[in-house]
Amino acid sequence: MLAALRYRTPLGWRQLSAKPLRLCVALAGVMFANVLMFMQLGVLTALIETSVMLQQRLTGDIVLSSATGRQLINIGTVPRRRAMQALAVPGVADATEVYSGMIEWINPATGKASQLMVLGVDPQARVFAIPEIEAQRHKLMLTNTAILDRRSRGDWAGIVSAVEGRGTFPTEISGRQVHIEGLFSMGAAFASDGTLIVSRETFLAFVGTRSAGAVSFVLVTVEPGADAAAVARRIAATLPEADAKVETMAEFIATHRKFLAKDSPISFIFTMGALVGLVVGAGIVYQILSGDVNEHLAEYATLKALGYSHGHLLSVVFEQSLILAILGYVPSVIVAALLFKSISVATFLPIALTGDRMLLVFALTFGMCAASGALATLRLRAADPADVF
Repeated sequence: MLAALRYRTPLGWRQLSAKPLRLCVALAGVMFANVLMFMQLGVLTALIETSVMLQQRLTGDIVLSSATGRQLINIGTVPRRRAMQALAVPGVADATEVYSGMIEWINPATGKASQLMVLGVDPQARVFAIPEIEAQRHKLMLTNTAILDRRSRGDWAGIVSAVEGRGTFPTEISGRQVHIEGLFSMGAAFASDGTLIVSRETFLAFVGTRSAGAVSFVLVTVEPGADAAAVARRIAATLPEADAKVETMAEFIATHRKFLAKDSPISFIFTMGALVGLVVGAGIVYQILSGDVNEHLAEYATLKALGYSHGHLLSVVFEQSLILAILGYVPSVIVAALLFKSISVATFLPIALTGDRMLLVFALTFGMCAASGALATLRLRAADPADVF
């Protein structure tokens, strides 16, 4: 096989390189399809991952949340007494209430409004698996104090510098005087520009419409050695399904990720965008290969008359498909990487090329080119030297 490949005449490459302009047009079509697929899949992945970024940094083995909630930004509320009821279930070590909501903060440095996710927690409870927050949660014991995500979207350099230099920054949020007493690093999301952590009392002062008896979710910690799934089933058996959903932390994260990946309109939009790029690229490659086959139909018919099989002729066209897939893929990876870098810098979103995404796009690219090549060779099967000449 290696010897056959070594001495085989590269007809596919010679036919493509004989028309440089046609080759450039085909490569441009493949690049366009690849970059569009990279962008659509990359942004969709970033949307999904940032939607569960906060949940992945929460402590707790089990989560009690609203029966209708599917995203943290609009998770709904659950009665606070459900936390007390969960504490009575065997295997439960602790239950901590968390309040969440959105607030608008006018950046005093730029005058621009930012939408921040605000979380109200018990300063004495370990809620976040982030060492920076754990080391500073005692600062939330005082009312109207907060810890800010330094990687929030926007120009927060002045506030970050003030907190790092003086240890505090006085400001106004939602009409209340607030002191930013600490910083941590997490990052922005699509739905929010950043995260602000406050005490439960400060949160209720910010969001005047919320009642202390209606919490966003409850983090339940099981006793050492207890099975979280089994404890979750016992809790679910004691709580009414109408207002409380009981999930392990892994299930809680999976529910949010699944909603955005499969059930939300935005995932459909991004998926359709990737498919449009695939179809457009396939159409361009088909036109190029089909034109090449028609142009050399007489030569293909002559090869059949000389005894070459139809499979051999197909291999020539598939060789062209593979060449187009590879030559169009390499520059598209470079362009996509540059675009991802620009988007990440401009939006503070964790969007980047990953190995699995690169393999997926290459597989789609090769499949697109191979399918186009297969369609382009339909006329070869009926090619007859007697008809051609």
